[in-house]
Amino acid sequence: MFQRAGRTSFLFWNQYTVYYSYNDGQVNGPMTLYGSNNSDLASGQDYIQQLVVSEYGDIVILTSTNDMFYGKVKLSTTVQIDSGELPSADLAVRFDALSRLYLLKLEGGALMRRLYPLKNEISSAMHLEKLCPYYHFVHNVDRDLYEVDMGEGISVWAELIQPGTETGWIEVQIHGSDLLMYNESTDIHYYHGTMAQNKTVSFKHNRDYSSVPDYEIAKSDSCGISCFELKPSKGHLLCPSPSQIISCISVGCPRARHIKLRRSVTEECDHFDNYTISRDWYVNADGTTPTVDKVILYNWTLLDCPVKVKNTENYLPQFDLYDGEDFVRPMTTNFILREEYGRTDYAYNSTMAQVGCNCEAQSWDKMRQLVDSSTGANPDTIWGPQNYRSCFLDSYQGGDLTQPYEILNSSGVVSLTFPADHDSIHIFHVTVVDPNYSYCNLQTSFSVHVYGALSTPNFMPLGISVGTFVFAILIALVASYFMFRKASMEEFKDRMELLSQGKYGRIQGSHGTAQHDLAKGGTDYTCIV
Repeated sequence: MFQRAGRTSFLFWNQYTVYYSYNDGQVNGPMTLYGSNNSDLASGQDYIQQLVVSEYGDIVILTSTNDMFYGKVKLSTTVQIDSGELPSADLAVRFDALSRLYLLKLEGGALMRRLYPLKNEISSAMHLEKLCPYYHFVHNVDRDLYEVDMGEGISVWAELIQPGTETGWIEVQIHGSDLLMYNESTDIHYYHGTMAQNKTVSFKHNRDYSSVPDYEIAKSDSCGISCFELKPSKGHLLCPSPSQIISCISVGCPRARHIKLRRSVTEECDHFDNYTISRDWYVNADGTTPTVDKVILYNWTLLDCPVKVKNTENYLPQFDLYDGEDFVRPMTTNFILREEYGRTDYAYNSTMAQVGCNCEAQSWDKMRQLVDSSTGANPDTIWGPQNYRSCFLDSYQGGDLTQPYEILNSSGVVSLTFPADHDSIHIFHVTVVDPNYSYCNLQTSFSVHVYGALSTPNFMPLGISVGTFVFAILIALVASYFMFRKASMEEFKDRMELLSQGKYGRIQGSHGTAQHDLAKGGTDYTCIV
């Protein structure tokens, strides 16, 4: 039977004897009866029928004649305790999740269960023996398994309170210690003949993966389980349980770890089903220029509300680290963005030179050039922690440092800018590229609604209206002119007819007065208007 411990421990037995192997086999031998060297817990027709161990390290052994023995993990002795049952009874023993011992008896076809007073029976069996060498053993270990990601750690403490004449201490045993850095400190205080020893133990992950030949293999080799055990150096069967504290640390990606975009709690948005990207503002996946606009169906389940950004302001997204729905801490490391539909109408506000690069930094264009286009590589794997290289660590190696710097950080100066001549919806895919930040593949998507563009006035309706009005006026003027001309011509014709009849006199017209004197043998027209 394997025993969970800081170092590998086993219990195994034959018909009459129980054997132990503690601390990776360094301590081993048969378990003996307390106060003697006898290791046979059964003899003759009697045999060891059952051995059970509680979560606290209590050991109970049951023989075929219903004799019972009690021991503790990491101790080499046992004491006989009374089962209170006849040798012929059909009996079994079990510990529950709270380490309470029950006797199970099959009687008359029915299974009977009885809570066994283990502590009282041990005290009764050893009432003349020396008491536990310490008063209290307390600790703050509150779980069986801790989870540690890159750069994380835990600290636990235990306190041993004992008579000042005792020389015991708190032992620390670790299995899988190569996975984490380990440190411990001890404080001792004396008060009125009592000694209190407090031990603090810290575990921390501290490895650098930035220069390893194969990132994924290096990550896999450094993952695993490390267990630790805290216990008093001196023990006794009468010491209260638990007399040792055992817990494990899982080094790797914590369950359900992910990143979330930090949003305003008052953020609201209008729902829409789709949006359109003009062919002037995106490129095809193969890098070619599109000839048509693109309509995108918006995924509300995945993206939620877009973040509203005014086009005159720079935007730097902020993210937080979560385990499930539990907030862990703000994300403070390098990450990159990729517009999922190839939009080109955004930019970065800083160049490689402005942020202090010593050499040309990585960029999407540069990373795509390193990928064989015939392989059809997933864009999410083109650039990530597996191939990230910082431009700050190397000495100057040349290159064009006037290019935009495309790596963002919550504490950095680089942010996104957007054009002011049109509104837009952008969907960005985020990837954490720091190789020393997490064992998890931290990626997510979010959307941005850029607003604030002034709409261009449409003068066509006004032009049509004004043109129609002017044309109507011109038509009216032309029509009036011809009507007036026609009326004048008719009136003039009438006067000419009167004159041709030889009549002398004053002819009064609608436009004036005409005089004609025939006696003078000539023609004289005088128009009086």
